[in-house]
Amino acid sequence: MSPPSAVHRGARVCLRAVRLTVHLSWGMAQAWCLRWRLGPQWFGLARGAARRRRWLQGLGDILGLRVRVSGEPMDAPGLLVANHVSWLDIVAIAAATSTTFLAKDDVRTWPIIGRLGRWSGTIFLQRARRAALGGAIDAVVEVIARGQRVALFPEGTTSDGREVGHFHRGLFQAAVQTGAPVQAIAVRYQRAGERDTIAPFIGDDTFLDHLLRVMAEPSTEVQLDFQRPFRAERRGDLAGGTEARIRTALARKTPTLAEQTDGMPPRGTAAREPDLKASFVRRRSAPGAPE
Repeated sequence: MSPPSAVHRGARVCLRAVRLTVHLSWGMAQAWCLRWRLGPQWFGLARGAARRRRWLQGLGDILGLRVRVSGEPMDAPGLLVANHVSWLDIVAIAAATSTTFLAKDDVRTWPIIGRLGRWSGTIFLQRARRAALGGAIDAVVEVIARGQRVALFPEGTTSDGREVGHFHRGLFQAAVQTGAPVQAIAVRYQRAGERDTIAPFIGDDTFLDHLLRVMAEPSTEVQLDFQRPFRAERRGDLAGGTEARIRTALARKTPTLAEQTDGMPPRGTAAREPDLKASFVRRRSAPGAPE
């Protein structure tokens, strides 16, 4: 099969751009209505969390994101900790499990996305200000106390997916204070069986340029490998433990479709390999009880 022409790629980008504009506008309207009807903490209610997750799954659909899940996302409140490759990580993880995210403060000022983040409970951290860490930890503790999960990327930056950076331990203090479990998530992108070089958001890339490159591709495949949750009494042990688990998971061969058991997609479609449209293929493992 010959590669798609520039005309086909351009048409794909234009179609997805129209759908994305409509979807973002719908997200703004929906967030405003939910905030008005259910209150400022609407995202912490079951109804609001379900709406937020469905909207993010729709965003993954538009971007052509295909999510494959192995392991079991935990149901308990706590920390979800992942290696960071791209802003697409957030869309993929949010499509797989309901969670609140901790993001760098720059995102707060992004057009539309920043406002949606503020309205939907995203916790923002000014990484350049050491004093801001305490406030972020308090915010994470509050979310966990409400019985919810918080997802964070302790590397503090993105990578090309080949290496895992050092995990900063500061934010793990929230799990120490609450005694909550921590679940590591190994994130990897593949294209045609090889490491994806388009998905990583690194270097001098601008968000718009990267978005257009992603939308020009037929699909982007991301594997989320959820590890068994664990607890520890020191934040250094939590940081080191999650980093080690992710490194080990990424060193393993990616499960093939034949090695996986189809999971039930969140939208309630029949068990099969869904066509993500935030699609899921899940490999069953032992229940995700903390070690």
